[in-house]
Amino acid sequence: MGKHLMSRKLIDGETPQIMTEDELRALGLWEEDPLPIIEDHSDLFPEVEHDLEEKIIYLDDTPADNGKQKSYSLWTQDICWQSEPHKLRMMASMSDCYRAFNDLKRNYDHGTGPKKEEVNYFLAELRKDFNRSAHNHLLLTDTLVTYSPKINFSEIVHHPDSYQPRYIKNLSVYVVEKKLNIPVYRGKIIIEVTADHLGLTYLRALFDTEDDAEKIMGTLEFVSNLNRNNIRVWTASIKGALTRKNFSTRVAGFDYSANGFFNINADYEMNTYGRARGKLFDNS
Repeated sequence: MGKHLMSRKLIDGETPQIMTEDELRALGLWEEDPLPIIEDHSDLFPEVEHDLEEKIIYLDDTPADNGKQKSYSLWTQDICWQSEPHKLRMMASMSDCYRAFNDLKRNYDHGTGPKKEEVNYFLAELRKDFNRSAHNHLLLTDTLVTYSPKINFSEIVHHPDSYQPRYIKNLSVYVVEKKLNIPVYRGKIIIEVTADHLGLTYLRALFDTEDDAEKIMGTLEFVSNLNRNNIRVWTASIKGALTRKNFSTRVAGFDYSANGFFNINADYEMNTYGRARGKLFDNS
């Protein structure tokens, strides 16, 4: 019998509870037609040929709440609202961000002069969200990574809060759960990460994509404006005070570090404060 995220708000710093159907039934929280956890949701978001003369930015143009910095649990409470008829705004996940990065790159590569200017403006604003070194900013996403102390059987979950039925009117928003072996990366160069099968598998799960190593690195180079030698990958450690055993669940996101690196970081503590971006779902 599968396990499910319990449907309630988290208090600041609390990690999601994973409960079985029997446990949920005992608490009176089970629904007969629960929102399913699926391994792959590519069928929900088919590839679409975008009109390059139309605005197709996948994320909100500006950071949520005028660029304020909050913890993950505060963002998931504050961003999710019915912004217009049949449209639900939610906190963007690592998957949402990566898809937006691909959209931006495609529009820049194939767009006209005005489209390139639009992309450049959006990138300039987005990079401010990452700029931890200059402005003490980082971008948190709605992706949680729960690490196993033994490395194997760790879990990546995109949009865990979308299980809450008061937000979801149909099944257009899914939790995407990936269970896999996540190696320890403490600032490892992305070239070395993607050269290894486990590393490429991890990044594909983190971004919820089937892109090959070259496309992943090219997309991140474009968004960060840095060479791939300066793009680093971070996961939780198994040594020291903040181990996977002591603090198993972390928030994933992006930042620039003071030493000039762009970090793909799945090691932020739950009480880390950062910026966030919203995105719209069809909720009709």
